[in-house]
Amino acid sequence: DKRLNYWYVDLDKKTPVKVDTDMYTDPAHSLQMVWSPDSRWIAYTKQLKSHLHAVFAYSLEQTKSFQLTDGMSDALYPAFDKDGKYLYFTASTDAALNTGWLDMTSLERPVTRNAYVIVLKKDLPSPLAPESDEEKAKEAEKGGKDQKGEADKDKEKGKSKEEKPVNVEIDLEGIGQRILALPVPARNYDGLLAGKAGVLFLGEAPPVDPIDFDEGGPATKIHKFDLKTRKTEQILDGVTSFDVSFSGEKMLYARQNQWFITPAEKPAEGPPQPGQGGPLRLDSMEIYVDPRAEWKHMYDQVWRDERDFLYDPGLHGLNLEAVKRKYEPFLDNIATRDDLNYLFTEMLGNITIGHMFVGGGDVPEPKRVKTGLLGADYSVENGRYRFTHVYDGENWNPKLRAPLTQPGVNVHAGDYLLAVNGREVRPPADVYSFFEETAGKQVVLKVGARPDGSGSREVIVVPVDDESSLRNYAWIEGNRRKVDELTGGRVAYVYLPDTYAGGYTNF
Repeated sequence: DKRLNYWYVDLDKKTPVKVDTDMYTDPAHSLQMVWSPDSRWIAYTKQLKSHLHAVFAYSLEQTKSFQLTDGMSDALYPAFDKDGKYLYFTASTDAALNTGWLDMTSLERPVTRNAYVIVLKKDLPSPLAPESDEEKAKEAEKGGKDQKGEADKDKEKGKSKEEKPVNVEIDLEGIGQRILALPVPARNYDGLLAGKAGVLFLGEAPPVDPIDFDEGGPATKIHKFDLKTRKTEQILDGVTSFDVSFSGEKMLYARQNQWFITPAEKPAEGPPQPGQGGPLRLDSMEIYVDPRAEWKHMYDQVWRDERDFLYDPGLHGLNLEAVKRKYEPFLDNIATRDDLNYLFTEMLGNITIGHMFVGGGDVPEPKRVKTGLLGADYSVENGRYRFTHVYDGENWNPKLRAPLTQPGVNVHAGDYLLAVNGREVRPPADVYSFFEETAGKQVVLKVGARPDGSGSREVIVVPVDDESSLRNYAWIEGNRRKVDELTGGRVAYVYLPDTYAGGYTNF
């Protein structure tokens, strides 16, 4: 819950039972609780005073938690094996330098994790015991009814054994000596799920690189590990989220804003087709909604959240109920979700607190014409458009590519824009209308130093779809030069766009 308590609910008794309480909300708190196959245990991770995580097991019968890992590593993603003999998890011994998330230097600390297995009972053999290197003798094939009868008996015996309910027992004494490293390469694992007995699925995130944060970074790879063969193979790539069914038979995963259901152990190779593990057809699902009823409920819920969970019990001295009544009449005039977000922004501003953000919801995106931009300012002079400023960039940096300063283009302030792709450019036509649907495409410009076109030349450029980064860069460089000039080079100017990944990358 909001106070970092872990709960489970007994549906027969209809009472919540508290399992434990986590210690910190940072780094981003994530709930990781998993049931044992017999529902008698809950495995979970919890932060210690060191900010590293340890794996715990809660016994429903004893109503008590037990720490299973020693806290000397950052242990995450516990998962019970389907036969109840083992508990898997990942752990990192290089994550500590990454836990200081408010210190930007933690961003450059790559994290790797290994996969481990806990043998839960002390009388169970190691699943990784050395295997005999002797060749196994092949059994002679025998025919006849006797053999068929024996096979049928074995089949029935196996079936009854298969249906035997799992009973999970954990011997806590000496459990630290029953934690084994799985033969899985160390990677930046950000998830572990159990499939069928002896099968694991591990999500591999890319190494942390601050420069990737703007784009959200590359997506996850899914690896399958088989305890029987002791081999690992990559089965999926480009995944943003995944889960495995309780039976371990199926996998649900997301890729490029689509959802897929596929056999867990062997997803389809190549793009799966509809009906064969292909993308789920969710766009045809429709439900009836009453937006105004939803908005009223959301309005009330926002104030409940602030009343119950704001860090300051005194609510910054604000009479929350009075402010709620003040803004409530505006609900009657709301027509879109954008309106509701605007109302939330206005009313929550009364709390006067930082890092309170409003967003989300189904906000229709109007169809827009993608206009190409040259990274320049214009004026109207002598019946023509004239470049008054051409923005420099860093043409080696894809994010700061300046179309007009590319090698061989050499367009300067004072030049006239005479034509675009053979179309003459003159006011009062909007200069940007000549660049509709040209972003990222080659465009032929006719430019010259004179408005009559004499001495003009043609150049090929590729407009960008956003020139705000070029304008921001020009502002930064202008400030740097000004500080350098005014102080005779004794003072440096450093620009940080934010206090997280972007700022660290710029620094």
